[in-house]
Amino acid sequence: MTTTFEILDVLAVAPHPDDLEITCGGTLAKLVRQGYRVGMLDLTSGEPTPRGSLEIRKQEAEAAREVLGVPMRRNLDLPNRVLMDCPENRYALATAFRQHRPKIVLTMAGRTPAASPDDHQGHLLVEAARFYSQL
Repeated sequence: MTTTFEILDVLAVAPHPDDLEITCGGTLAKLVRQGYRVGMLDLTSGEPTPRGSLEIRKQEAEAAREVLGVPMRRNLDLPNRVLMDCPENRYALATAFRQHRPKIVLTMAGRTPAASPDDHQGHLLVEAARFYSQL
């Protein structure tokens, strides 16, 4: 079976479901309204966490996607809380980049005292995978 992937103008990538809504949800909604082909990609499920469950997170992510008007959201299901910039994860994300061929990739960068270590590793991973994808 052959799977086809939507070619995107903009792909927003972050470690956890809810990161994109919080950091750039308004931007994504505006880009959709302006006619850009936009997608969201979560690197992990965000579980385990003391606040919620896998099912609740999936429901919330889907609801947020609908509210923002973004037509496509994916999850790579990389390991949460131990997300690392490593060759295997770079290849997984680079493959998604090659499948969707975005012209623009949005991600979170930098460190804050309250941020998960996954956030910093996610930034490194996006930078490396963009290079690996050779787009």
